[in-house]
Amino acid sequence: MARAGSSRRSRRRPTIRRSKLEASYLALTANVNTAAITDAWLRDQIFATEEIVQPESDQLARIQHRFEIGAVAKSDVLAQESTLAQAKATLPPLQKHWRSNAIS
Repeated sequence: MARAGSSRRSRRRPTIRRSKLEASYLALTANVNTAAITDAWLRDQIFATEEIVQPESDQLARIQHRFEIGAVAKSDVLAQESTLAQAKATLPPLQKHWRSNAIS
């Protein structure tokens, strides 16, 4: 009787090993997919933020010029500087997260 039980167990071992291997493969592919999706999302966020920063920077230059000729108040310059700083402040965390998520 003991032989029959051990025989059955030895036949199940390859099946169990195969199942564990398949589970590991599925987990790995899921992790790779998640990393790729996160990478794409972060790149898009960085690109979108850079697309916001450039026009805000141009706007600041225009407002500073208008301030120099007396057409706008200093508060307008400060407000635009604040807007630009807020947009720029979102880039470093996104870039850091993107670098740490990079697929090697």
